[in-house]
Amino acid sequence: MKKILLVIAALLFAAIATAQPPRDQWAHTYGERLNDFFWDVYCTEEGNLACVGKKVTEQQNRGDAWLLVANEHGVEIINEVYGVEGVTERFHSLVEVDGGGFLMAGYSYSQPSDVFAVRAEADGEEIWAREYGGGGSDNCHAVIELKDGNFLLAGKSSSAPDSLAMGGVDGYLLKIDPDGEVIWERWYGSERTDCFFAMREVDDGILLAGCSNGSGWLLKTDEEGEIEYQRLIEEGRGAYQTFYSLISCRGGGFFAVGMSANIPDESWEWVVRFDEDGNPIWQNIYERDNPGYGYTALCVIQMPDEGFLFVGRVAPEVGWGGLMTRTDAAGNLMWSRDIPGANRGELDLNANTLFSVVITPEEFIVACGHGHSREDDGGGLLIKCVPERSAPLIIQTYPEELEFDILPGDTIQFDVDAVDLQLDSLFYVWELDGEEISTDTCVTVLFEEFGDFSTFVEVSDPELADSARWVTHVTEFYIDEFSPESSELEILRNSSVDFTHHTRTIEGLELEYRWEHFGRGGNFEFEGEDSIRFNFELTGEHIIRASVINNGEIETVAWDVNVRSIVWWWWPHDLALSVPVDTTMVFEVFPFNPESDSLEYTWFLNNEVQNGNASIIEILFSEIGEYEIIAYVQEGIEADTVRWTVGVQERSFTADDADLADLPTSLVLYPASPNPFNSTTIIRYFLPKAGVVTLKLFDIRGCLISNLTNKLQKAGLYTLELRADNLSAGVYLIQLQVNEYTTTCKTVVVK
Repeated sequence: MKKILLVIAALLFAAIATAQPPRDQWAHTYGERLNDFFWDVYCTEEGNLACVGKKVTEQQNRGDAWLLVANEHGVEIINEVYGVEGVTERFHSLVEVDGGGFLMAGYSYSQPSDVFAVRAEADGEEIWAREYGGGGSDNCHAVIELKDGNFLLAGKSSSAPDSLAMGGVDGYLLKIDPDGEVIWERWYGSERTDCFFAMREVDDGILLAGCSNGSGWLLKTDEEGEIEYQRLIEEGRGAYQTFYSLISCRGGGFFAVGMSANIPDESWEWVVRFDEDGNPIWQNIYERDNPGYGYTALCVIQMPDEGFLFVGRVAPEVGWGGLMTRTDAAGNLMWSRDIPGANRGELDLNANTLFSVVITPEEFIVACGHGHSREDDGGGLLIKCVPERSAPLIIQTYPEELEFDILPGDTIQFDVDAVDLQLDSLFYVWELDGEEISTDTCVTVLFEEFGDFSTFVEVSDPELADSARWVTHVTEFYIDEFSPESSELEILRNSSVDFTHHTRTIEGLELEYRWEHFGRGGNFEFEGEDSIRFNFELTGEHIIRASVINNGEIETVAWDVNVRSIVWWWWPHDLALSVPVDTTMVFEVFPFNPESDSLEYTWFLNNEVQNGNASIIEILFSEIGEYEIIAYVQEGIEADTVRWTVGVQERSFTADDADLADLPTSLVLYPASPNPFNSTTIIRYFLPKAGVVTLKLFDIRGCLISNLTNKLQKAGLYTLELRADNLSAGVYLIQLQVNEYTTTCKTVVVK
């Protein structure tokens, strides 16, 4: 029977969730002056927050169009401004372009104003900047990317011929390609005050929202901008209505928000739900107990429960404030949050206006606008609110490893660090192999029997939960410590590393130790007990594995070792050589980056510097004895050394068969250089004595491509140029045959 010791750690408590605004995870203001502001925010594919607006760069409130990108914690990543010196520009809208980067648009304060658009890389670097419009004043309030890869910009314009003549303002729609070239532009409306503030691409065209001569305006066009229908929507209590934001609803149809005003007395947040054909289903305004106040909804998102959240501003008798309002799917008010402006109290956070809002994939609410934080400079405001509902989050487990070994009789304390973004009280339920053992915040378990055990905890708030599970193996022995502690190492060639491990075991076990190497240089075993020292002579990837064995049971620990160097290969590869007297040998080193301008080579023969600064050297061994050849390679501040020892001996033939005496005693085919190559490479080979030489080129399948050489040659070093003119990209085999002796090497053609 399993014996379990339970230790009480804490008591549980609960809280009831209420319908109230979610708390702020953080709030920051950016820029350098209080007149800086953000007009739009976008959640990028990487999870960052991209904001656009205006940044004041000169006196008299002149400034440039502004892009700021912050990470999920509000830390600034990109801060760029765009525009012409002496002219004020501002962005109203941005979209992340498919494939990366941004398209941002607004207008410039030239006389008259023009639409101003910038295409930028993902790092904010400008690709192009353009101005659009005619002889009147032109402005862009919204930009979207279309399914065909082009872009639409919507706003208002007085540059249409009729508008210029009558002094009116039309709704404006501009289609451009990815290079900013105009594809077409259209003007809409027949009154003096028409404007688009929002748009959506729908299945068969474009849906735009704004105002027309004091009424809410919904207009549908086809893909070429031709009108299919338009609706003028009014709210009975207001004398003036406008839509500022438009979204497609997950349940079908559309939702628009804006303002219904009883100028000059007061205004209300105004919302309208439309069906798929643009017909109003219902509308609502939200009256407050503050007569004379002005409430405006500027941007809306749909929440996970199908309800809506919109942001904007409230204008009391003195000053403005940021406004955040939440409704259910039917438009019923759930909660509202008023963030006072800077002139309505000395608070840690002031918000004069919230212009835009998004919801992240993790359901965090992010709003941007204009305000001030005591902790920050500038007026570009960014607020991140926690999700309205989310499961508790286990951020740390104890033990950290979720699967581990122990010995019988060990006691383990299990614990978790958990947080709830809504600050709800948390409940804990602990189970061992499926049986509940505790409802405390942590638990201690005594394991007395061999086997595998599952320890599980569920941490929940009143609605949702997170969980963690540990698997504990109670065994006779296990490796509990090892060094290096990191299982992934990066070292220089010719470095020695000490590998050690420690094994916990029950009494009376006799352990067997095994050490293995895998990777470049071959797979092999070597001797050692609980520690060894290994010298890494070859660059590349290596694995060192230690095993502890008892009665067929094995525990292992392995290290992945990346050995780097300036030199990745050398020839001859064997560093200890024996050759006959009067032999000429070629020594060569192959750097990782042979095209580097900072490579320097120094060659030594028995500690004497040899002439030349090249990767290759020829040495004639004319006397019997022991020689040391060293290649010292430098690249900047890094250096590497390759060292050969050569024993030069008398020539002798020990073969019983006289025919074998005719074979070369040390035939060498050197690696082609460069390798890989795309135009030419050099093949080198060495003959210690004369013979009939055949040099052939085969493809990787073994098909003969070319006979390079077939003739009698004297002893010595030979070179041959191989051209890739008639070779396709791929791997090839170079075969050298002298009499009956054959050797082969590979080369690679790249194109």
